[in-house]
Amino acid sequence: MRKSSELIDKMKGGLIVSCQVQKDDPIYTDDIVVVMAKAAKWAGAVGIRANSPKQIKAIKAQVDLPLIGLYKIWDEHSDVFITPTLQAAAQVIEAGADILALDCTFQINHEGRRAIELLPEVKKAFPDILIFADVSNIEEAKEAVRLGADIVAPAWIPLR
Repeated sequence: MRKSSELIDKMKGGLIVSCQVQKDDPIYTDDIVVVMAKAAKWAGAVGIRANSPKQIKAIKAQVDLPLIGLYKIWDEHSDVFITPTLQAAAQVIEAGADILALDCTFQINHEGRRAIELLPEVKKAFPDILIFADVSNIEEAKEAVRLGADIVAPAWIPLR
C-alpha cells in the first residue's frame, strides 16, 4: 500500500481539527497553534489543518499527527487566498505539510485565472504530495478529482 493511501486511511472517519490563528485574532500568541494542536491530539483528533509555513513547522515539531497545510495570502483583487500560488505551495510543502490544501474553486485568482488551474501545476511540480481540494460545489469537486486531487471537501467562500 502506498504511503499516501495509508495516510488517508489513518484519518478516515476521524476528526481533523483546524489549528489556525492570525496575528490580529484576540487569542493570538506565538505558541497558540501548538497548544491547540496538542489539545486536539489529546482529545482524539486524527489530523490537523494549519496555516502558514511558520505555524506548520511549529506544529510538526511538537505534534505527531498528519498535517494538512495551507498558506493564506490575501490579494485585494481576488477572493482566492488559500495557497494561491505555486510558490506558496512550495513553502507549505517545505515546512513539512503531509497534505497540501489548495483553493480549487472556479473563482478568479489574482492572475485572472480560475483558482483550480493551479492544481495541475502543483501536481507536476510536486507529484508526491497529497492534494486537499477546497471546493464550493459539486462541479468544482468533480473537476478537482479529474485534475488529480486526493481529497475533496467544502470550503468557506466569502460573499462580496
